Amino acid sequence: MDGLNQPRQEGGPLDNVGWHAVVRLLRPYGVRVAVALVALLVTAGASLSVGLGLRDLVDTGLTASNIRGLERALMLLLATGVVIAVGSYIRYYMMTWLGERVVADLRRDLFQNLIHRDVVFFEARKTGELLSRLTTDTSLLQTMIGSSLSLAVRNGIILLGGLVMMTVTSPKLAMACAVIVPVVVTPVLFFGRRVRRLSRESQDRVADVGAFAEESFNAIRTVKAFNQESGNLDRFNAEVEGAFATALRRTRVRSLLTSTVTIVVFCGLGAVLFIGGHDLVSGRMSPGELTAFLFYAVMVSFAAGVVSEVYGELQRARGALERIADLLQPTDRRAPSGHGPDTEQDARRGAGSVSLRGVSFHYASRPDAPALQDVSLDAKPGETVALVGPSGAGKSTIFQLILRFYAPHGGTIEIGRRDIRTMALADVRQQIALVPQ
Repeated sequence: MDGLNQPRQEGGPLDNVGWHAVVRLLRPYGVRVAVALVALLVTAGASLSVGLGLRDLVDTGLTASNIRGLERALMLLLATGVVIAVGSYIRYYMMTWLGERVVADLRRDLFQNLIHRDVVFFEARKTGELLSRLTTDTSLLQTMIGSSLSLAVRNGIILLGGLVMMTVTSPKLAMACAVIVPVVVTPVLFFGRRVRRLSRESQDRVADVGAFAEESFNAIRTVKAFNQESGNLDRFNAEVEGAFATALRRTRVRSLLTSTVTIVVFCGLGAVLFIGGHDLVSGRMSPGELTAFLFYAVMVSFAAGVVSEVYGELQRARGALERIADLLQPTDRRAPSGHGPDTEQDARRGAGSVSLRGVSFHYASRPDAPALQDVSLDAKPGETVALVGPSGAGKSTIFQLILRFYAPHGGTIEIGRRDIRTMALADVRQQIALVPQ
C-alpha cells in the first residue's frame, strides 16, 4: 500500500467538463478507488441484510418465543454491525484521501497552467477571481470527491437494493411504493438543474467580492489619497449583498427540493403502513415480514432524501468544475519555428545588441491610439542607452515588447541580430535582466 501514497507525477490539465472529467482525475489512483468501491458495496450489502435479520428476529425469536433463534438472530445482527463499521472506516478513509490528493493535483495543474499564461491573459482577468477558482472552487471538488460522491453512490445502491428487497418481501406493498418513486425523482431532476446554474452564479459572485477587495488593498494609497474609504466600503457591501442574494436563491431551491422529497416519502410511508397493517391483521403477512418491509421502506426513504440533498451538492461542485476547466485550457509553450543567425560569426558579432526596426504597437484596449509608431532603435554591445520621455510616451511598452509580453503589430525586434519571434520565450528572457521601478 506504500506505493499508493505517492502523488501523481504526470497528468494533463482538465480539458473536459462533466463526470467523465472526475473519472479522469481519479484514474491515476485506480487501486484506491477500487478498494473504496468494494468497501462501499460491502457496507451497502450488509446494511440491506439487516432487514432479513430483523425479520428472523421477530418471526423466529420474539413471536415464536424461540430463545435459540433469538440469540442466533442477535449474533448475526452484531456481526453485520461489525462488517458495516469496518467497511465504513475503509470507505471514509479512502474517499477522503482521494479527495485531498485529487484536489492537490488539480491545484498544481491549475497553477502550472496559469503561471505559463501570457500577460494579456492576466490583464483580462481579475486576480481575485483566479484565486477564488484556485482555492474555493477546488475545495468544493474536494468535498464532492471525498464525501458527496461516496454518499451519492452508497445511498443510490441502498435505494435500488432496498426497492429490490421490498419487492421480494411483499410485491403488493412494493407496487404501492413504485407509484411514489417517479414523484420523488421528478423534483430531483427539475430542481437539480437550477441548483447547478445558481451554484455557478454564486461562485462568480464570491469571486467578484474577492477581486474587488484585492483591487482596493492593492490601490490603498490611492483610495486614501482621494478619501474613498466610504465609497469603496459601499461598493464592497453591494458586492457582498449580491453574493448573499445569489447564495440565498440557491439555498431556497435546495431547501425546496429536500422538503418536497421528504413530504412525498412520508406520505408513501403512511400508505405502506395502512396497507401493511390491514394485511397483518388479516393474516396475509407475518409481523417479521412487515417489520422487514418497513425497515427497507425507511432505508429507501432515507436514501432518497440523502440522494436528493447530495445531488444539489454535486451540481454545485459541477458548477465549480466548469469554472476551473475554463482556466485549464492547454497552453502552447513550445519554441517557435524559425532559424537563428545566418552564421556563427554573425551571432558572435551581434551578441548583446538590441535593435528595433520600424516597430508599431497599440494595446487591445486602445486600438485607435498607437503606443508606438514606426520606432527604430539600435543598442550596440557595451553601450548604455536611456529612453527619456513623458508618461505614456511608450518607454515601458518598448521593454514589454522586447520581453515578448506582447507582439508588435508592425516591424521587428532583434536580440543579437536574431528576430525574437524565432526564439523560444525562455531564450529571449534569459538574456534580459529587468529591474522594475
